[in-house]
Amino acid sequence: MVCRRRRLRGTCAAAVATALLLGGLGMGDLAHAGPTGGALNKAYELWLAVTAHEAVPDDAVAAVLNVTAVDAQRAGYLTVYPCGQPEPLASNLNYTAGPGAVPNAVVAGIGEDGSVCLVSMSTVDVVIDLVGYVPAGSPLTPLAAPRRLLDTRDGNGAAAGVTGPGVLALQVAGREGIPTGTAAVVVNTTVVTPAGPGFVTVFPCDQPIPQASNVNFVAGDIRPNLVIARLDVLGRACFYSNQPTHLVVDAIAHLPSGSTGYTAIDNPQRLLDSRTGAGPRRRGGSGRRGSGCGSVGGPACRRTRRRRCST
Repeated sequence: MVCRRRRLRGTCAAAVATALLLGGLGMGDLAHAGPTGGALNKAYELWLAVTAHEAVPDDAVAAVLNVTAVDAQRAGYLTVYPCGQPEPLASNLNYTAGPGAVPNAVVAGIGEDGSVCLVSMSTVDVVIDLVGYVPAGSPLTPLAAPRRLLDTRDGNGAAAGVTGPGVLALQVAGREGIPTGTAAVVVNTTVVTPAGPGFVTVFPCDQPIPQASNVNFVAGDIRPNLVIARLDVLGRACFYSNQPTHLVVDAIAHLPSGSTGYTAIDNPQRLLDSRTGAGPRRRGGSGRRGSGCGSVGGPACRRTRRRRCST
């Protein structure tokens, strides 16, 4: 890892520590990228050589990471993108000032020198864990850099103003580098200053609103999450919020129709809710409440190495 001043190519010689991706489990050390070592700040661009890790081949096209912002000095956001590309108008995770850690999953295209780049709006420590990679030839195609599809604060992608309670339909295919015929997209979905506690659900617009959630939030929050969303036949994704809120959606990658390697079901389905006792559906079962091991009205469970239904 090196840090580079934004818009300059020179390596930051004063960066005294190296970010490491350790072992097959991808445990990450703290990424030091400040001008004198320490937290990443907004004057610098962190270059992380992903393909230098023994688990990632040189021809990998994207990295799957868990990125955590720790103890931010001020509120802000982190953006992850392929090195060598201009810094995009996009965000991967948002954080508030003060002690604490904010994580999010990230799929980032791999750029120049086999690296992914990070920038931060404010001074913050960063932890990066390697989870996996997208191999060359995969139908999952990362964009050259993340692209903003929706920002209700300024009218990008939809009318300006908060959305909800209700559904916002977003045209995805045929915009911002996402081709027509796309079956599913990887997007970062961020809720901004909602009026109250609630959730956002992302689903194909030709399906009913599912009992599922992608982002959960409290009033006044700024909360992101990575989402793989199936599109309807018109190339749209729908966003349901049960509270008035602004929404920001950034596209990261796309999958063509008929591709192998990932199959999106028709609509998200809730497999478990321990608050209500709703359990998983059995194959070929009715899917009614109580059909799962340990659910209300279902068979008892016994603890072994795995949780199994008793006979």
